[in-house]
Amino acid sequence: MLVRVVDAGSVTRVAAALYISQPAVTHRLRSLERALGAKLVERQGRRLALTDTGRAILPLARQALRILEQIPAAVSEVQGLLRGEIILGASTTIGEFLLPKRLSAFGEAYPHITVRLHIANTQVIVERVVDHSLHAGFVGLKPANSALAVVPFLTDTIVLVAAPPHPLAGRQVSAEQLVRTRLLVREEGSGTRAMALAALERCRVDTETAVGFGSNAALRTAVLAGYGVAALSQEVVRDDLEQGKLRLLRLQGWRCRRQFYIISRRDRRLTTAEEMLLKFVRQEE
Repeated sequence: MLVRVVDAGSVTRVAAALYISQPAVTHRLRSLERALGAKLVERQGRRLALTDTGRAILPLARQALRILEQIPAAVSEVQGLLRGEIILGASTTIGEFLLPKRLSAFGEAYPHITVRLHIANTQVIVERVVDHSLHAGFVGLKPANSALAVVPFLTDTIVLVAAPPHPLAGRQVSAEQLVRTRLLVREEGSGTRAMALAALERCRVDTETAVGFGSNAALRTAVLAGYGVAALSQEVVRDDLEQGKLRLLRLQGWRCRRQFYIISRRDRRLTTAEEMLLKFVRQEE
């Protein structure tokens, strides 16, 4: 009940969500406090706020809920049923362009398993797998966190592209020419950005003035409009290149291939359904 009250922000919202009365919610909360011998929440104006004790035990309460949520899946496994919910996270390029078809095929093969996909940049996905918010994640950089198990997924190529009217489009270019044009990259925390900037710097291209965009879609729209030269996954612009809407730039020494990875916590055993899903999407590669 503590977690529900904190997440909802008020007793009223919890009562509505659970279809019970407000006094019933308050009673359950007070019963928990009596059992623990400590006050967990206190009223500050119209809102409820955690006490120091409440803040201390909240992470443990969330962990306990996650364990309880795994019980139905464990029972289903024993009974030989493939049911349950899998919560995945994916960095933007993987989540928007590589996983949807694979997850659709998995859904047809295993209709009783619900898969929820959350998309964010690599940094956020790593953080959410570490804090147990996600069962597994797909990222564009290999994380250094020792709490994570890391398995290779597939490879990707980052390319330099521009709209056909751009003076550098389709040409062999030098580092000096790129410095004099507008470079477009992804936002801080993006694996695509990190790989692209490192590759540009190896080619002696100054990236200090590179312009960041918060999504593949925004960056793609900007480069299609002729705003500059963009570093994007080949998966993102594959159709644009085939249709002639964008053209590649050839920079001497440019080589920007990366490995995508599947990550999960080492201290959490994957359910049978999760193992089947991860095996399925790797086979679909």
